[in-house]
Amino acid sequence: MKPPEGSAEPVITNWQRLSVRELPERLGLPGREAGNRVILVDGRSAGGKTTLAGRLQMVLPGSMVVHTDDVAWNFSILGWDSELIENVIRPVRRNEPVRYQPPGWAPNGRGGAITIESDRDLIVEGVGAGRANRGVGPCRRLGAIRLR
Repeated sequence: MKPPEGSAEPVITNWQRLSVRELPERLGLPGREAGNRVILVDGRSAGGKTTLAGRLQMVLPGSMVVHTDDVAWNFSILGWDSELIENVIRPVRRNEPVRYQPPGWAPNGRGGAITIESDRDLIVEGVGAGRANRGVGPCRRLGAIRLR
């Protein structure tokens, strides 16, 4: 895959095919670590992030998916990351349950809340999800993943 001339996109030449069932081991996720695990699925629009997050959820029993679009909904296209970090990621890492209604929901008639039970792995999916790594701590980046 070669980006257009003059593009700042990275050139990816070394693809490795993995099934979704192999991915948790590749990410180093088979065993439990101190605190709950947080997986950030970031990439371009229409790149398969939601699909990957859903497939990961199927192979990580009890995991929960949060979409950055839900946190940013009628709130801020750029300022949602601190909301996500403080109100979702950090409580999950402390093994606390989460019940969080993002700021744009109630004023715009959207009820409910983002809820996560304690002792759950969290998969955060969306364009810019990687910005939330400040709330995760040290991150291991896998690079590009192509779904098969």
